[in-house]
Amino acid sequence: MQAAIDAAHAARKMLLIPGGVALLGKPLRLQGRSVRLLGVGMDRTILRAEVAMDVMIDVRETEDKIVSPFEIEGLCLDGAGRVGTALAIRYRHHSVLRDMLCTSAGTGVRETDCWLSRRYNCRVERHRVGWLIERNGHSSLWEGCSFVECDETHLAIDTPGQGEPSSALTFRGCDVEFGRGTGIRIGKGVVAAFDNCYIGENIDGIVFDNAGLATVSGGVAFFGHTPASALVRPGDGTIRFQGVKVNGQNAGSLTNMVAPSNGPGKIDIRDITPAFSIAGDPTIAGRPLMIGTANSMVAAQGRNWNTVARGCMVDRAASGTAGVRLRCRTATATANTQFGASTPLPADRTASGRPVSAIVVYAASAPLTLQAVGVQTGSEGRQNAPAFIQVLGILPASTSERTYLKLDERLADRPFTHLEIVGPATSGNWMTLENVTLALRADATNATLNLAMAQ
Repeated sequence: MQAAIDAAHAARKMLLIPGGVALLGKPLRLQGRSVRLLGVGMDRTILRAEVAMDVMIDVRETEDKIVSPFEIEGLCLDGAGRVGTALAIRYRHHSVLRDMLCTSAGTGVRETDCWLSRRYNCRVERHRVGWLIERNGHSSLWEGCSFVECDETHLAIDTPGQGEPSSALTFRGCDVEFGRGTGIRIGKGVVAAFDNCYIGENIDGIVFDNAGLATVSGGVAFFGHTPASALVRPGDGTIRFQGVKVNGQNAGSLTNMVAPSNGPGKIDIRDITPAFSIAGDPTIAGRPLMIGTANSMVAAQGRNWNTVARGCMVDRAASGTAGVRLRCRTATATANTQFGASTPLPADRTASGRPVSAIVVYAASAPLTLQAVGVQTGSEGRQNAPAFIQVLGILPASTSERTYLKLDERLADRPFTHLEIVGPATSGNWMTLENVTLALRADATNATLNLAMAQ
């Protein structure tokens, strides 16, 4: 077959490979050859490794050449458990892989320093690493490709310390699913977009292990196949989900959607449709930045809440761009002392007598109480002690930079005027209030979810 490849290159013709199984006793070498290999289908033309070898098809050049195309279409590379890498490419640009299957090797496809590549309807399966992309300069496309049943990583884009990272990579209509390892690993500095993909179903590990700049738009994402399969581990960089349906599978919830990480990574979730329960009282500890849901009835940003100081003196300062930090300086009374924050409830009593959901992003040195109150305003606009109170829930002390907590409760049918978050007025006690949503439970549960986090 190598002689046929060389002849096709010399004659500037494509090489037609018939259906059937061809056993390879040594690698096929395409270095320096601009050739098109055309089989009759990924299930019909099968090249199978007969002996152990490092690579089945070797397209690794030693020098970079900008216009250096080749094409492989309509065949299967079967490593049969004997091969390090099924297809290895380096310094080849404008190349095309179409309708190609790689199976049962250490790595399915490894491409390094390749630009303007086009990959259509390709599939990698049953490898340690499905597809490894290293330093792919820019503007490569994977369309309708599958990365499935891999043991370590299904799709790996760069690894630490490898020079200039890959950038402007696009994955459109692809799927990543059914495997024991990580779904997608994105290295530091990588820029990649996933458009209308199907990612994470039955992945045992982390679905996105991100340290780059990644955008996931439309499509479906899964997590929670096992308790360890979080949607994201934010090692560095930022990953944004926009308009995605997110399925929690067996064990997925808001609490384990994000895996712990020691890096400064951020997550930005915009208008996702959560196909997992966000009811109940889930908590996210770490650095959630902001949240939002439909039809909130109170001021969303903590900086717009008023200070509550009952029998104490309170210091107030900004927390970030949206929050407020309150600290009890000293108590001026011996009983019924509280400090905290308050915001008005709608005068039309929209939520009275109805189930509500409250979502709070906060931190506090001591437990806080979330409560609906009926108060009257005294002289100089100061609030008097509440005439009646309904406790909606307790916010545990949390010294994480921020904690996300959701509480479900039914509001009594009474003329409540304010929503308060208050704690004991002990000297030195503090709280930060970043964001609050209070919504009818049906609106909160059925709405799209917005959540940004920094780890």
